[in-house]
Amino acid sequence: MKVSTMKSRREFLALKSGSSSCKFFYGGSLMCVVQTADAAVGGESCLRWGSVVSKRVGSAVVRNRIKRRLRAIFSEFSRSGLKSGFRCVVIVKSATFSSVPFDAIVENVYKKLLSIRGGVC
Repeated sequence: MKVSTMKSRREFLALKSGSSSCKFFYGGSLMCVVQTADAAVGGESCLRWGSVVSKRVGSAVVRNRIKRRLRAIFSEFSRSGLKSGFRCVVIVKSATFSSVPFDAIVENVYKKLLSIRGGVC
């Protein structure tokens, strides 16, 4: 399955405007907004994801480390057989995200995605 990133403001706003069809989950230092396949615009056939890491989280080094970890998580998901056709935005709320072990983050996010709408995985 192909995994691509949302980069433009327009894509993030489109997900926000369809918030009635979105599922939210909170996992300690991060929040995810997921729009499932039936609500995704244009019948997308790939997983699209984006990340929001504000300056409040820390310095540029910390923010970039967090973004690298998120890229690694979603590239791992692409190899694990996620269903395609949904969009996900990960909003990092605190710098503690960078100190949590990588395996724990992957397991937490994967479990949350499985629980949404009977499982997008």
